[in-house]
Amino acid sequence: MVVDLIQNTADEKIQLILDRHEIHDLAMRYCRACDRMDESMMRSVFHENAYIEYGFFDGQAPEFVGWVIEHFKTHYIHSFHSISNEYVILKGDEAFGELYAIIHSRIKIENGVEDSIIGGRYLDDYERREGEWRIAHRRFVLDWVDSKPAQDEALMKSTNSELFFHGKMITTDLSYSVIPEEPKTTLDW
Repeated sequence: MVVDLIQNTADEKIQLILDRHEIHDLAMRYCRACDRMDESMMRSVFHENAYIEYGFFDGQAPEFVGWVIEHFKTHYIHSFHSISNEYVILKGDEAFGELYAIIHSRIKIENGVEDSIIGGRYLDDYERREGEWRIAHRRFVLDWVDSKPAQDEALMKSTNSELFFHGKMITTDLSYSVIPEEPKTTLDW
């Protein structure tokens, strides 16, 4: 019947919207996990057997999560991940995406502190397992880098520091007292 056909098409379109939203949510959680060094949240982005290829790190998700959190703790003062363009192709319980990223980092270097802005892309393979989308394979492509000595130290001096809440690269950041924790799922590891 025509009504059934129209309803199926509408239901399929709604499901596509929901799937895209869930995949978008993975990108947002990954950014927040990096910027707050939230290991639990980062694990919620990847399937446990996901493979990560960054060039400087190639391996399984559990090793990547541990490595990246330790790397941030050791070398970073601040990190700000942002996703701009999202191009995602859905095919049933699989999806493929290219997400453009701009990442600002304040990094400890031998002679002091450096601000680095990186432009790159995440090339992701997603899989829906047990009804939940997660990354099954991630590759990072570096497109450009702009690094220079840190410039805004005057803003952080004690005379100005009372004017702002200051972001923290840990889970004691103000956002953790404002935004409730997401519920755990059966895929959490």
